[in-house]
Amino acid sequence: MNQETLHDGSLTESGRNEFLEALASQIDKLDFLVQAMVKTSRLETGVIMLTKKTQNMYDTLAEAVGGIFTKAAQKQMDVRVDCPETFLVSHDRKWTTEAIFNILDNAVKYTPSGGEIRVEVRQKKEIHKGYSSFIFCCSDTGIGMSEEFQKRLFEPFARV
Repeated sequence: MNQETLHDGSLTESGRNEFLEALASQIDKLDFLVQAMVKTSRLETGVIMLTKKTQNMYDTLAEAVGGIFTKAAQKQMDVRVDCPETFLVSHDRKWTTEAIFNILDNAVKYTPSGGEIRVEVRQKKEIHKGYSSFIFCCSDTGIGMSEEFQKRLFEPFARV
């Protein structure tokens, strides 16, 4: 049906462009959901194993921020990062980077041009079961999220 609409010639050039942008947005959403389902399934079945080791959190954070830097620069955003350069914590770098990147990517998507994103990572004071842990805080000047949707934030596949 979508192909027919594009091929029948009834859309103007601007109408076709709007249609294609909407279609691309839907494809992105479907891709996100499929990727999330695959990762969740792999985690639940033990196919993906977290490999934690003590390593520098600053380097992990730098890798995640590097993934959004170009998009943020294109939108003339100010990205501020506060993390001790020598902060060692036990974590799986690959999956921690991906989780932080996803949060930052959403911040870039939903913050208007000229906005600001702030990231802070600090060590928690208490040690749990012999492991140090950290607090990751991200704030932005974006549109925000209602309390109703905040409650669903950690539900699998939730999108708001």
